[in-house]
Amino acid sequence: GASRLWLAVGGDGGFAGSIEIGTTDRLVGRYEGRDVEASDVARRMTLAIDFDDAPIARYFRAFGATVPEARIADIGGHASLAIALEPSMQVRVEPVVEGFTVSGLGTERLAGRLPDVSCGRPLEGRTDFGRWLPLAVIAAEDQRYREHPGYDLDELAASLSRNRRAARVERGASTISQQLAKLLFVGSERSVTRKLREVLYAVEMERTLGKARMLALYLSVVPWGEGVCGADAAAWHYYGRAVAALGPAEAVWLAAMLHGPDAEAARWRARGCIDVARATWVANGLRPTGPRARARIVATLRTLPPIAGVPRDLTARSAYRPRPAAGS
Repeated sequence: GASRLWLAVGGDGGFAGSIEIGTTDRLVGRYEGRDVEASDVARRMTLAIDFDDAPIARYFRAFGATVPEARIADIGGHASLAIALEPSMQVRVEPVVEGFTVSGLGTERLAGRLPDVSCGRPLEGRTDFGRWLPLAVIAAEDQRYREHPGYDLDELAASLSRNRRAARVERGASTISQQLAKLLFVGSERSVTRKLREVLYAVEMERTLGKARMLALYLSVVPWGEGVCGADAAAWHYYGRAVAALGPAEAVWLAAMLHGPDAEAARWRARGCIDVARATWVANGLRPTGPRARARIVATLRTLPPIAGVPRDLTARSAYRPRPAAGS
């Protein structure tokens, strides 16, 4: 079989054992736990599982048998993993990763060109997104974008904790790098396999493309609701102007949509605004903008209509216009 489990049970309600995962080059972990509460309807325990330092490639082979990229990529680095189940039923996952590298997936081909289509339309290759929208998108989607190596272990731990407390997905942990991998390579299926594939592409793109190029690609292809893809199309569609001409408050409104673009577009169409609380949170996360400037942006969000000059019924006619050709 693909895994083996050994278990020893003590008379005091404790248990311990080891687990091996994988058919070859097995990943070995040890676990121990104890019953702390039992009733007719619930059983609570503590459980700790520790996987010792091992090559990251071994983790992918053990946990990602359905990840095709793990069979073709050259994966470097080492990792260890600790998983703890507390009596409150909170799960803590604490990975330690060192020297994680990926090569062999071919992402370097995007260094000089865009994918052929996004949302079924040809892409134009715009790279001038102005000052404000890139800053706002980082504030909305990935505030540690410029520091992390394609994945964010701190955000992953915070996301797992919050979602477990809420018993539903309230907080995602995908970086912009991972979101770009989803848009370009792996699709939107909700599964552990997809997340593992995302990470591999994200880590390689960090090396082959770099932060600036990845952000430009993301802004070129990300869906913005109403069937609109890419920042320039979104700026024309919602504001009737080019993306580089957006002011800070307008950029914040657009960036705040990205966590649920179709739902926010529907809210905008129905109510004339999107989620004001989220837009305010995005504005307060703008860096390197200073606190006084952020306060002015927040005040603007609360006093100015967000879609001035654009029909409130966005289904009546689209404000999107193709970007004029160079030299026209």
